[in-house]
Amino acid sequence: MAESEIPIAPMPSPEANTNGAATPVELRPTTAKRPKKPLPTNRIAFLKQLDLLRAFDAAAGGLSKPVSLADVAKIAKISPPTISLNNSFFVDAGLLNKADGGRLIPSVAVHEFVMAYQWAPATAAQKLAPALTQSWFFKTLESRLRYQPMQEHEAQVLLATTAEASKEYGPQILVLLNYLQVAGLIERDGATIKLARRHPADVEAPAETPALQQLEPENEIAPETAGSTRAGRTSQASSVASGFTQQPEGALTFHVSVRVEMSEMKDWRPERIAALFAGVAQVLAAKADIERDAAT
Repeated sequence: MAESEIPIAPMPSPEANTNGAATPVELRPTTAKRPKKPLPTNRIAFLKQLDLLRAFDAAAGGLSKPVSLADVAKIAKISPPTISLNNSFFVDAGLLNKADGGRLIPSVAVHEFVMAYQWAPATAAQKLAPALTQSWFFKTLESRLRYQPMQEHEAQVLLATTAEASKEYGPQILVLLNYLQVAGLIERDGATIKLARRHPADVEAPAETPALQQLEPENEIAPETAGSTRAGRTSQASSVASGFTQQPEGALTFHVSVRVEMSEMKDWRPERIAALFAGVAQVLAAKADIERDAAT
């Protein structure tokens, strides 16, 4: 399935009134007690909620500055009262931050989502993962999913129980799963939900690899020499060390140690791998000539 075809659970369809006009689904059923956890509204379609986050960032000019609902309404073409229906959820999920005067500030995750959307709309929502990994609804499911997958209905019941939400809030509970799915935190396989195989919360930032150290001239090659033998390309994730010992009988003993991180080498083209070993061979040949000359 293509990335742009990720199936999202549909929002409830508006009900028609006696005059044939669409009537929005009630946000808070009058017969139900309000949940103790903020839930996304069901009066704004899920994908429109993602567009609303982009509108907040646009209103802020891509900066971490407070914006009013009126500012966002001009961009999103949604009335401020309707926008406000999702404010509590956005704030609780770490996607917006409160500011003075009822204004809101888009989080860093939202800004990164907006930047990624310009290049890859289908996967841009994965940038929301750092915020959503801290959400109550992800933490509620995470430990269970690390043990084994679960049925979607079972996940809904678990979330509803945690939020103390009655059955009338079922559609809004379902939207929580949509957020986790587009963020790349969970995967849906039919009616089964499982933790994403490599969700962003599990991917550690790569450790900063130091540049090749200046090697001692008597037993190792300086990084400049090694880099020049590979068409001027020096990889910080790789290192080459060689050692030479001249024996009294005139024989030459040497060893070569090559270290290449597999995370880097897995994407190498065959010609690049060939270039690496060709470069090592040239280094050995050059240094052998130098040490032979020094011994004569």
